[in-house]
Amino acid sequence: GGRSLLLFTDGLTDSISGNHPDARLHGALNGDARQAMSRVRLLVEPELNHDDVTILLLARLPFSPA
Repeated sequence: GGRSLLLFTDGLTDSISGNHPDARLHGALNGDARQAMSRVRLLVEPELNHDDVTILLLARLPFSPA
């Protein structure tokens, strides 16, 4: 934990259907940071998107020499 930072506009949570969109967003960030953005994007319901959605995800990944 503590290896990622998510910055977003309120359009993101407005575009997530159901109750507790913040909790659903937090759950999407659990697990592999490389797949986190894909999981976050799957939460967005296009028909609910009436505002801009801006997302910036910074993640610290383990170093692997080439």
